[in-house]
Amino acid sequence: MILPSPKNMMRIVTNTLNLVDARLVDHGRNVGALVSHVLRKSSRFSRKEIHDIVIAAVLHDIGAYKTEEIDRMVEFELHDVWSHSVFGNLYLKHFSPLADVAPAILFHHADYRRFRRLTGTSAEVGHIINIADRIDILRRHGLRKGDEFLKYFEQQSGKAFRPDLLDLFHASDIFRIVCEHGIDNHLGIELDFDKQECLDYIKMVVLSIDLRSEQTVTHTMAVAAGARELALLFNMTEDEIDNIHLGALLHDLGKQGVPVSILESPNRLDDAQMDVMKSHVCHTDEILRGNIDDTIRRIASRHHERLDGTGYPRGLDGSELSFSERLVAVADVLSALGGVRTYKDAFPKDKILSILDEMVANRHLDGTIVAMVKSRYDHVMDAVNAQAAEVLALNDRVNSEYLSLMHRINQIGPDDDVFSVLSEVPRDLF
Repeated sequence: MILPSPKNMMRIVTNTLNLVDARLVDHGRNVGALVSHVLRKSSRFSRKEIHDIVIAAVLHDIGAYKTEEIDRMVEFELHDVWSHSVFGNLYLKHFSPLADVAPAILFHHADYRRFRRLTGTSAEVGHIINIADRIDILRRHGLRKGDEFLKYFEQQSGKAFRPDLLDLFHASDIFRIVCEHGIDNHLGIELDFDKQECLDYIKMVVLSIDLRSEQTVTHTMAVAAGARELALLFNMTEDEIDNIHLGALLHDLGKQGVPVSILESPNRLDDAQMDVMKSHVCHTDEILRGNIDDTIRRIASRHHERLDGTGYPRGLDGSELSFSERLVAVADVLSALGGVRTYKDAFPKDKILSILDEMVANRHLDGTIVAMVKSRYDHVMDAVNAQAAEVLALNDRVNSEYLSLMHRINQIGPDDDVFSVLSEVPRDLF
């Protein structure tokens, strides 16, 4: 299996999130670049720590994709800073290789006056991201003149911002650079992931769909499990199995570009809505093109092609579809029929097998692959259902932790000692 390079992996992440809101991705890149510049000029953190902190800074507002706050993330002042901060922390903790730095995201809008007693690396990094966030927001709102720009931070020193960390920004000369030249959003670090981290980032971006549609991501993971089991049953090579599994994981990335109202529609889609839904395949292809091996890209983007040429988006026929591509197409249909949707319950075994037979007869699906499904149906579906259950359990855990932490935070009054409240929160919620 040829994994994407670290640089291309980050492109896949940002290209996917860009489909939801490019403003938030651009803001994240700017904040990450500012944090990188400041940390590289200091001696507070190791190279590896800077690497992970910068990536977390790029993703610092990712919780907004779940909490429907995207439109407000680039406002000058936020009245509710906690929902997306809490969920962002939990998302990076459970769904990414950044668990060690995830707690910093909890504090990336923390007002220093109320958090001065919170110490440690997480609070410090959160305050650093907060300052960088404010720099970009001020720039977006036209506060760019040197004296006016600097005056804002001077007035907020010891109030909104931690004084020694503002000194760190001053020492890096970043305020002058931003005033005179704007923000260069080049991250300034060499991205470096090992194989496992790269796979973890792939799972992270796949699970980002869960921020908008739980059923979609459950389906994705089920397709990947089913495709892998079928590839094993056909005694395919290790590389072929890995490519199929990875292509299946990535096959619905483009659904980030489909409105939730369509993804989660309880009714049959009309023609216009179906055209929007079908666009997800082209989005997937665009996200992956040039960023991953073409074999994997084709597996991911051809799961709706059909052997008789009536599929989409390109109308390819059986002569143009590899066995791996055909296999993922079958796994996709199997998961769709066996899964719960807003508009349907899971179909029973007899109905699923009947529909698969009909699709083979119509030359939509590969008969050899469907025959394998029929002969080992319970085995394949056990793997599919186990993977779906695992995703749902993790999602339930994250939602439970979110509600628990938000409950505690919502109990904090304007004059309460935040340290006392949060110090009682179990560390595993951070």
